[in-house]
Amino acid sequence: MINSISNPHYFNVILVHHENEQAYFSAVEFSNKNNNLELLNTYESNDLEELVKLIRKNTVLLLVVTGKGVISKKSDIYSVSNSLINFNKDDFYSYSFEEDTAIFTSVSRKSFIDDVVSRFQSYGYFVLDIAIGPFVVGVLSTLIKKDIVINTGNAFFEFVNNSLIDFDEKPKSNGNSIEIDDEVIKPEFIIHYAGILNYLYPNEKISFINESLQTKREEYIYKNLFNKTGVFILAFFLGSLFLSYLILDYYNTKNLDIQRQLTVMDESYNKILSLEKNIKNKESILLKSGAFVNNFHSYYIDRMMRSLPRDLRIESLNFAPSLDKIKQEKIIVFNENIIEITGQTYANTSFNKWLNVLREMKWTEKVILKTYRKNKTKGDFFKIVIKVKTDV
Repeated sequence: MINSISNPHYFNVILVHHENEQAYFSAVEFSNKNNNLELLNTYESNDLEELVKLIRKNTVLLLVVTGKGVISKKSDIYSVSNSLINFNKDDFYSYSFEEDTAIFTSVSRKSFIDDVVSRFQSYGYFVLDIAIGPFVVGVLSTLIKKDIVINTGNAFFEFVNNSLIDFDEKPKSNGNSIEIDDEVIKPEFIIHYAGILNYLYPNEKISFINESLQTKREEYIYKNLFNKTGVFILAFFLGSLFLSYLILDYYNTKNLDIQRQLTVMDESYNKILSLEKNIKNKESILLKSGAFVNNFHSYYIDRMMRSLPRDLRIESLNFAPSLDKIKQEKIIVFNENIIEITGQTYANTSFNKWLNVLREMKWTEKVILKTYRKNKTKGDFFKIVIKVKTDV
């Protein structure tokens, strides 16, 4: 997990070649996304300050140091006397590429190499790997499918049966391109390809120990890990904050809707209470007025209608008429024992007989003819008042 997060996407492999008291810098920028290695840009300069103006800041450096200040030699693995084993390990770095029958070794003073590294670090770059001498080219042996002599322009390397068997730092001709996996690599970029491949896929044949470089590499890994996880945490925090804002806004909106509903319900409830109060007041008024007295009105109607002659027509039937005129905010008092009947009759005889029938009914106390008017064109108008017995 840490490797996947901390592994950079952009590299600059820089060849630092010293010759005739002059340093020459050749940089190749690579991208490595989804294990797809791609060459992006190349830069060359004799001035380090000019070079760092060209390469991007958010990249890491892989250095290859060759030329003056670096001693490179091939030694027979069985012949210790020909090796560079007698150098002082406290003062020198050793970089070796070991084959089955030979060891290719480059040595350089620590002060010289550390100075090269510190110069790049002073511009804010992380140096994640360094190759001393040209033998990092040996990592290409597993990718070369045939015997070949590779000439980089500064040195040539002979490969037989996928093994490095010889080299020479003073080639007699210009460099030659090589082809790896259908990709043509120009001679001036061969050592750069070898440098990045050895960093991405470390070769067990290479032996090099640099505690300071290892510390810097670990520092970069954890710094890059911290930066990326910090960005992730910040993004997560901001996302959570935004989500919380959306949720809060949602619930605030819902709360306002509920408050509005409660307000409407409260108003409705108050209206209901007011209506109930009005109903009780009106019921009280009606009770006081005598409108709810049970005096068998339906029975009285039935008795009267059964005895009603055919030539007599009822226009109105008023049970318990009010004693006074109805006025607003005044209790209505009803005369519950009185029935008023108005209508028309076309035969005086039938009308008088009906009055007598009504007077003989058990529930009538009095039957009074209040009004009787003759009418030539219509039936005669009448108004009868019946007083109902209270003890029936």
